[in-house]
Amino acid sequence: MNSLLKQYEYTLKYTEELIRTKEYQQQLADKQNDIEMASCLKSDVAIIRGAVTDLRYCIDWLKKGHEPSVRRGIERQSGYKRETPVEPYWIQLNGDAAPTEFEKTDEELEREAMKAQLMKQIVKVLNKQEREIFEMSANAISQYEIAKMLGITRDDVKVVIARCKRKIRKEGWVMV
Repeated sequence: MNSLLKQYEYTLKYTEELIRTKEYQQQLADKQNDIEMASCLKSDVAIIRGAVTDLRYCIDWLKKGHEPSVRRGIERQSGYKRETPVEPYWIQLNGDAAPTEFEKTDEELEREAMKAQLMKQIVKVLNKQEREIFEMSANAISQYEIAKMLGITRDDVKVVIARCKRKIRKEGWVMV
């Protein structure tokens, strides 16, 4: 760790010398009215200053052992920041075992079956593309993801969903 820190400090020293050299070259270019060279050197100095800032940050991090802006390292942060929240249901169900997959109750399975049956009746008024987009939207897939999957724009997806809702309302169904 100390050798790494020494290497960073050496690089910082060399980089700061490089800035001074570039600034001197920039002053010479300004005196010779070489505007192009002066502007190139000015942008070089700006880039190198960014590198110096990053090097100082890394050195500070290595010396302190944690992020410089944070007062405490992760090992000393309060317990609630390190814990993973778990539903009490999982603890009762699995004991000490890690939660695997949530099992659905009979009521939820019945509700899903009714939902699927209603969806079949509702989407009869829609064409193939509208049905596909509407079902994806109903299954909580974002408009962006739908557009990406189908190779269309997000605005097209919005328009199709709005058209689907209009057709469904026109058939007498209530959208909730």
